[in-house]
Amino acid sequence: LSPSVLSRLDSFLYTLEMRIDRLETFGLAKLGALDTSIHATYDSLKSIRDDIVLSKTRNIDSFLAIMEDRFTDIVGSGPMSHRVNNAHRYLETQLVKLESVYLSEVVSSAHTDHLQQTIQKALSCVRATPTGLITYHELPVPFQSNPYVLRGYRFYENPKECIKSILHLHNETCNIWTHLVGFIIMIALAVFHYPSTMSWTSAEATRGDKLCMAIFLLAAMKCLLCSTVWHTFSALSQLHQVQRFACVDYTGITVLIAASIMTTEYAAFQCHPKTQLAYVTLTTSLGIIGACLTWLPAFDKRENRPKKIGFFIGLALSGFVGAMHIAYYQGLAATWVFFWPVVKSLLFYASGVVFYSLLIPERLFPGGWFDYFGMSHNLWHLAVFGGIYYHYLATVFLLENGRKFSC
Repeated sequence: LSPSVLSRLDSFLYTLEMRIDRLETFGLAKLGALDTSIHATYDSLKSIRDDIVLSKTRNIDSFLAIMEDRFTDIVGSGPMSHRVNNAHRYLETQLVKLESVYLSEVVSSAHTDHLQQTIQKALSCVRATPTGLITYHELPVPFQSNPYVLRGYRFYENPKECIKSILHLHNETCNIWTHLVGFIIMIALAVFHYPSTMSWTSAEATRGDKLCMAIFLLAAMKCLLCSTVWHTFSALSQLHQVQRFACVDYTGITVLIAASIMTTEYAAFQCHPKTQLAYVTLTTSLGIIGACLTWLPAFDKRENRPKKIGFFIGLALSGFVGAMHIAYYQGLAATWVFFWPVVKSLLFYASGVVFYSLLIPERLFPGGWFDYFGMSHNLWHLAVFGGIYYHYLATVFLLENGRKFSC
């Protein structure tokens, strides 16, 4: 064997004991969440360490005999230098894999410890203030969302405190109540107004028409209720719980968008049942896929905010495909007149997106009145309810006039 091969192997065997000891100190074997292959690699390397290093058998023949006994396919055949290199390369690769796991876990552990310290510090700040509210900079970094809303933050260990805070003034009060009141209004419309419309009382109204409206009303109420729940419990100090509640909100938005598109497709293709079924099925599928995507951890990350907004806008724009299709059948002018009632709803949603995405007006006047009233998210909530309300009125119109337009 060449001196360089012997030198590399000797250096590796010299450090093997130290590297395995470090992994043992870390307690890698106790981490049940690790992949079974990592555990197997760890056990193999420990065994080799015991056989080669601790037994003081560092000669080449002993090393190769042990490796060939355990890893025949990896060591291979051929000249001794080739087999030694294969064995050395394999062991080094496996050790690097284990050490990368060790490093990631150590960093993760340090991050978790630091996060817990900042959470406890924030909770201490809450207890120290008469109002029980803290500033943006007193929040732990993962809980920070809007850097232009500086005051009025809740931060609680107990969900009961979140529920009690519904009746108190803080920077989520308007967000909670705009959609809680909106939820109650939609219940009233479903129970009292819709049954009095021609889309319900007319002899031409079918079960499909009523089911279409019921789906939209339920989706609207779900969206408003999910939003209320999210803004109520967004003050929890357990990050994983906050992230789950955020996903509840995103799911509500996704379902509302899909249901809103579905009402236009159902009404517009009344006399094209196969096309109607195709579009409604496609939109339902997109809604289900979208709702699942909102539960991915990356969806709620602050740096992915533009992508999140783009996702919702993209889902909403998918509804224009059906509109263009029906325009091919009925003509652009007639289609425009038919869908005109939907435009007011879209304008509300579009204006809300502008405020939400640009963080206006608090971006222009941070730390003032807008910490509590009139911030971008309040305006977004009002726009969403306006969009829901006017889409409800538009759906009543579409269901009453769908057959006249489509046939």
